[in-house]
This record gives sequence, structure tokens and C-alpha cells, in this order.
Amino acid sequence: MRLPCAGYVLTMSPPMSAVTFPFRFEPSFRLLGRFFGVSPQRCAVTIDDGQLTARFGFWTVVTETSNIADASVTGPYRTVKVIGPPHLSMVDGGLTFATNAEQGVCISFRQPVHGSDPLGLLSHRSLTVTVDEPARLAELLRTISQSTDPQSHRSGERVSADVHDAVATIHDHLEGMTAAELRRHAQQLGIPRASKMSKAALVSSLSA
Repeated sequence: MRLPCAGYVLTMSPPMSAVTFPFRFEPSFRLLGRFFGVSPQRCAVTIDDGQLTARFGFWTVVTETSNIADASVTGPYRTVKVIGPPHLSMVDGGLTFATNAEQGVCISFRQPVHGSDPLGLLSHRSLTVTVDEPARLAELLRTISQSTDPQSHRSGERVSADVHDAVATIHDHLEGMTAAELRRHAQQLGIPRASKMSKAALVSSLSA
């Protein structure tokens, strides 16, 4: 079953669920990115059956969703530090997949991930991705992170963080908010005509 999810398509087919966030491109990033295989068709963040995959041209980061520690919206960035191929932070070793300098999502991991070099010699504690609607991705990843058990992760057990369960948790949280709180949250996320929506409509829009 395929469900519309605030601009994305959420595919529900037991026992797995998937959602994809495309990258948002600025013209200058799109032009330079061609030299590194970075294009809208080759860039996306996908959460599918307990696995997060971030593809950026020739580069890919793959990790289990149980490895996600946190996620937050960051930006703006200095263009020279993020444009073109993946960028590595000299401060903390974080990796950046950027297609604009305005805003993105910084995803932190419990265990370092690989993805900046073909031999896997470098590892990264965080990954920044400049997807469309970063606030929605950050909220979804935080919900998934909270649903995982660090004790089970450390013992080597795989913890399934199903996207459908994460969305259901967000929906329940929104149901407990007042209409005024929901409108304020919707306006912060840039949802059009939020001031005229009923509480049910606001919950439906924000559940994505």
C-alpha cells in the first residue's frame, strides 16, 4: 500500500516500510556537482526496513537505523566549505553531503560509519544531508532513535526501527497538543494555510 506523506510517498508493505527524502539543490551546487556525479537523480536519503541509506553521487553511507543517536536541523553553512564533493570536518570528522548552503540535517551515530573513501579507512560520527524539508527528516530520525534500545545495540542485537511505528508515535504526540500549539508548529514548518486548518487537519499534515 502506498500512502501520500506530505510530499513524499510512504510505501507500506509488511514487514518493511520505506520513505525517501530527495536533496534540495541550489543552481551553483547543481552545476559543480555534475563533475562528481551529484545530481537530483543520484542523491537521496532513504529509510527502509531498519536501514538508513544516504546516496550522494558516487558516495553512499549505509547504516542500521538502530545506530542513529540523534538528528537536528543545522545551517546555514559557508558555501566554500560544503559545495562540490563530500566534505570532511577537520574538527570532529563529520561528513557532509551538501546541495545547498541554507539548511540540512546533522545525523549523529552511536557507532562511526564509512562512506567518504572507497577503502573504508575513514569513519564518521555524524553525517549532514541537505534534503528537502529537513525539519521533517530530523523529527522522524529522532523518533526512530528514541524507539531503539541502546543496551540491545551494544550487545549486538539488531533493533528494528520501523518507519510506520515512528510515524504512529508522532501522530499520538500531536493528538495530545492543543490546536493553537499545532498551528504554531505547522507555521514554523511552513505548512500553507495552517491558520485556517482544523485540529484534525493539522494533525494529519504534521504526522508526516
